[in-house]
Amino acid sequence: MLATSEAELQELVDRVDRVSCKYSLLINIDKNKAMASDGIVCCILIQNEQQLAQVNTLPYLGSLITEDGKCTTEFRTRLNRGQAIGHHCRKYGKVTPISTKIRLMKALVSPVVTYGCESWTLERMKKHVLRPLR
Repeated sequence: MLATSEAELQELVDRVDRVSCKYSLLINIDKNKAMASDGIVCCILIQNEQQLAQVNTLPYLGSLITEDGKCTTEFRTRLNRGQAIGHHCRKYGKVTPISTKIRLMKALVSPVVTYGCESWTLERMKKHVLRPLR
């Protein structure tokens, strides 16, 4: 759920809570988190006056969403995973032609590093790092 204010978000949560109670469903406090941007602290309450935990980063569809909207953590995580795969490919070292190594890197490393990159906000330095993976 997205809202522009804490009151609007609380209203949305209350509405979901009412509808879920109508159909005898419960909202699991442990599986639901709240994240506010711009350093705002929000206290979202659901049934029985339980408060949703507030987090700084939120995993969503395989990507990390942060409060500030930057993708630095996600970018570093993806690069580290790609480097780990590249390190494992070194065992093919001296016997494999360079053209095969390049094809392996493009097939194995590039998809891991660029997964979810559509949601990234890239700066000049990050573009420079990703350029060889094209």
